Amino acid sequence: MSKYLIKFDVRDIISYYDYKKIILELSKWYQKQYKNVSMQYEGLLNTRDFDKVFDIIKYHKNIVVDLIKKLIDKFDFDNQKIGIYLSNSFARGTNLIDSDIDLNFMYEDFSEGKKYEELISHALFEITSKYRDFIHDSISHRLPREDIDIEDDDEVIYEIIFSDGKIQDKITKGNEKLMLKLYNSYKDINSFTKYYTERINSYNIDEWLYFQTRIYSSPNYLDSLFSYICLLESSTAHLKFNVYKTSLMKEISDTLKQLDAFNTNDMAEFKRFFKNVIYKYIYETLIILKKERIIDGEKYLFKSVEELLSLLESGSRDIVKKYFGNIMLFNFICDKYGIEFRTRYHHEMSDDFHKFCKDKLNIEGNLIETFKGLARELLKGLLAELKNSKDCNYVCKNYNPKHEQINIDNYSPLSYINNVSKVYQHDAFLMPYIEINGKTIPIHPDMLDDLNISRDEVVKYEFVYPTSSFRTVYSSDKNVCYKLPLLRQITRSIRNMPNKELRRSEIAQEELSKHSFSKFTYLNEKCVYGEKEIYNYIIREMPKKKIYPWFYCIVSGSFSKEFMIECIENMVKIWMYYASLGIYFESAHTQNFLVDDEANIYYRDLSDIRILEYDIMTPSYINELKSKGEMHSIFFDRSICEQNIEHFIRYCEDITEEDIEYIKSVINREIEKYNMEFPNYSMNYDKNREGHHPIKTKLVRLRNY
Repeated sequence: MSKYLIKFDVRDIISYYDYKKIILELSKWYQKQYKNVSMQYEGLLNTRDFDKVFDIIKYHKNIVVDLIKKLIDKFDFDNQKIGIYLSNSFARGTNLIDSDIDLNFMYEDFSEGKKYEELISHALFEITSKYRDFIHDSISHRLPREDIDIEDDDEVIYEIIFSDGKIQDKITKGNEKLMLKLYNSYKDINSFTKYYTERINSYNIDEWLYFQTRIYSSPNYLDSLFSYICLLESSTAHLKFNVYKTSLMKEISDTLKQLDAFNTNDMAEFKRFFKNVIYKYIYETLIILKKERIIDGEKYLFKSVEELLSLLESGSRDIVKKYFGNIMLFNFICDKYGIEFRTRYHHEMSDDFHKFCKDKLNIEGNLIETFKGLARELLKGLLAELKNSKDCNYVCKNYNPKHEQINIDNYSPLSYINNVSKVYQHDAFLMPYIEINGKTIPIHPDMLDDLNISRDEVVKYEFVYPTSSFRTVYSSDKNVCYKLPLLRQITRSIRNMPNKELRRSEIAQEELSKHSFSKFTYLNEKCVYGEKEIYNYIIREMPKKKIYPWFYCIVSGSFSKEFMIECIENMVKIWMYYASLGIYFESAHTQNFLVDDEANIYYRDLSDIRILEYDIMTPSYINELKSKGEMHSIFFDRSICEQNIEHFIRYCEDITEEDIEYIKSVINREIEKYNMEFPNYSMNYDKNREGHHPIKTKLVRLRNY
């Protein structure tokens, strides 16, 4: 037999005397409150007023939450990054009189965080008179530790060491392996994020998202994790909704067929079937009904089962309350009788126990048959709710960053040059913030590594999506983009962000603000200068309406040919108008254009705009050009014609020669309208040389009119 002694040295936190004093004080408070809970159970048992079921549950939950908050207020976390929250029955609002307290801890400092976790968990065990392993971490104990090998006779003992005393907790038989896994589980925000996004399926995420209760959190520590998982799930909800719904309906139908075959007197099997399985169907039905109303960008509101009952028809609500009430009363009677109502305990329900339950519950006939009838009524009601539910109404309120993915591996011949870490190229991630001289600034995760900044220096995280620009990321919560410096090469250059780049953005906004044009909007940018240039960044405001990247419109095939040609005509008009004023959209390729449903055009990335009257806004290769017309050709022929219009023509299957001729006529008309100077040839960059070096090329067909 092996003994695993897990030690927690808390001498630097609290004394044994002070700790026991806290436990004694809170025990008196809790036992007084708990007595009132028992009285309410007695009342429900006598009156069968099932409308009061959730009043009792809520009252019971509030007592436990208040207890935990009172307890953690006794400790000073010394500015540690730590989060504590409830999940499972107490968070769902389905807690019974003897429910486990599934208290989840998350912290950055593993060694220190464990001490606080054990101090709080042991205190709750003593105050509530539960077994130590019934106060446990329901998330972290799921984290796999394959190297843990415990034999049936092995023991796990938790030992808290004070300067003036010692406490030992022996783990209940059968839970040793669980608790040892719990102890070895790392609980930093990155490990939790990886676990939830890679190791468990979306249904588990759904339940955790809807049913958890925040107890304590260091500023901003849990927000990023919640946002990350919530938005990741909501962004794909419409794709999985029907599969999820169909699968659940089949499960419920199969369970209805299994009801008649259930005839065991085993307490563990009774609880597993009539509580765990059927509760699960209630939760998942409520999740599906709420998913019908999901809007992208809206955080899931964490709700209890009671708060979600309004999604059901009134008849179904009554059935659910009745079922919960009967399970609550059965559990209460088990407690009165002195038999454990727990999945892990296989007690045979004796004839005396059946008689005791029948007398207390005031039922006729067999106890098992009574619960079969309750379950049958409930499952049929849930099936009817699911059959009547609508398809998921998935609506993007503002900008859908998933549309950016079409251009991640795009048509550019240099798109393969991208040294950004793969994990930050396609999927949403947590953008860290660090503090520099009292200012909190966002920073790309790759910059942490490139600048050798420890993740311990991260003060908070924000959930963001990558865009096709890579160093520009999108926050769905705030509906803004952050343009961040990177010391890595993407296509032609290292994407750092010197002061001159920010200054170009500021000048561009100043000049564009002087001239408005129909159907055109530029996206405002706030430039933030850091202590050093490597800490510069830009915040770009996104429109509060549904917009699409132009390349998404081209490649997705979701828009009519007529709409696309209207967008092209608007782009040409906009380019020519501003060029006539000396404001040039140099990189007006598909990446920097966005459109809305009315074919309005939006331009992003203002630092790419060129204005020759400012030296800082003049292209470096200006002296390599023979005329202003050659500059027009680089900006227009290369960006508008080759990287916008021709790209559309290649993808549009029903484009005709007449359509192409019309586009050419629009270009020619606008050139003549503003008397723009263009050569009878085109210009492009020399692909055989680094940097931007213009060379003559064959005249693009769209300007050959």
